[in-house]
Amino acid sequence: MVALGFGSAAFAQEPPVVGSPESTTPIVTVPALPPAKPKLPYPDRDTATAKYVKDFVRGLTENDNEYATYNGLVLHANNFTVDEMLAAGRKDVAYADLLAKDDDHRETYRYEIIRFDGRLMRLKKIPSTPELSSQGITDLYEAWIYPAKDNKPVCVVLVEPPAGVEPNLLIVPNRTISVAGYFYKVMAFTTDEKASKEGNTITRYAPVIFAKGMTVQPLSESNTGNIWRTSFLPAVLTTIGLLTAFVLGLMWYFRRGDRVSKKAVEAKRMNPFDASSNAQNMPPVEPGEWDSLSSDRP
Repeated sequence: MVALGFGSAAFAQEPPVVGSPESTTPIVTVPALPPAKPKLPYPDRDTATAKYVKDFVRGLTENDNEYATYNGLVLHANNFTVDEMLAAGRKDVAYADLLAKDDDHRETYRYEIIRFDGRLMRLKKIPSTPELSSQGITDLYEAWIYPAKDNKPVCVVLVEPPAGVEPNLLIVPNRTISVAGYFYKVMAFTTDEKASKEGNTITRYAPVIFAKGMTVQPLSESNTGNIWRTSFLPAVLTTIGLLTAFVLGLMWYFRRGDRVSKKAVEAKRMNPFDASSNAQNMPPVEPGEWDSLSSDRP
């Protein structure tokens, strides 16, 4: 006996031969099932190809095996939505875990989906590979983010650019983002900083993850206005108020000093021509005395 399933129904008996005189069964066309969606874990995690990935070197691909893993991870990440990867992303992995010098410790997170919430600082369009272009992925995007409460960067290779953000070497203002992707390797990069003694550029390291995309919190006009009203404008008004108070204080101080000095001078020198203040204290002058007074003058 053969049972053929169509949805939830099934034939429990031998079906007649289609086209025979006694057959009354209509011809049914069964649609082909879509290919099963791959699971989120990266299937090649334990293969020899994946084990050739080298950490703490410049660039993302050092050899043919690593190049194959690069393409495989991007293609695998492209099978899922951003929300699916965010939901599956691990939140218990710290930034320091991915940069650990202990290979065994770092290897436990290789090709795991790691989630980061933080700030987007830079976004750059980078060329795809011929293998990815043949699969419809013609462009990739390199995003540099800073996890929350951390000043060390993470490099994220994206299949899709974040909505509403144009590629720029410096995203101003920084955008708040959430992203989850497959941890690929630790990459070395050179900064513009100058070493204090050697005078050479400094080499730093960053984890690299592959993701389909990232979510970006909207930067609305109301938020911009709130930042202006709650931060910048009060600071400017406070500064102006302090400067005004300082200038008025200086003016009061110098004017007070002028009054004190004037009183001190007037107390020591009496003006004989100031009738309002000194005439009553001067002795009367008799007729003819002006001549004698004038004769005393040189």
